[in-house]
Amino acid sequence: MSVREGPLVFDVFLGAVAGTGRRIVRLARPLAVPVTKDWPAPLRGLAESGFRARREVGGAALNLYRRAAPAAVTDVLDRLDLTGIVRDVLDEIDLPGIIRASTGSVATESVRDVRIRMVAADDAVSRWFGRGRPVPEHGR
Repeated sequence: MSVREGPLVFDVFLGAVAGTGRRIVRLARPLAVPVTKDWPAPLRGLAESGFRARREVGGAALNLYRRAAPAAVTDVLDRLDLTGIVRDVLDEIDLPGIIRASTGSVATESVRDVRIRMVAADDAVSRWFGRGRPVPEHGR
């Protein structure tokens, strides 16, 4: 069965329902105030019944959303070329250049740290072996 493009007869019905719903909401908006306890019992009963119906419809709509949303998201993600998007982003940000620059600065810091530790170790060895002799300055 193929789906026709363009409006269908069913769309006439949906359009009428949507238009009627908008008009009803516009007319009922002033009535959207809390029901007070001094209202007549039949009106309070109708309000309670409507409240329960609204909660049921809201719950059903939420359940429908929870079932439909993952399928819709999966469909959208299946249609995207995520590999191509990632490739384009990596090309734009020049990831190899960033890695080269950061690796160079990390390597430079590591070498500097090793040199400082070697000087400290050399000083400690010199002090241990030459306790009676003065320790020469290392140009600091």
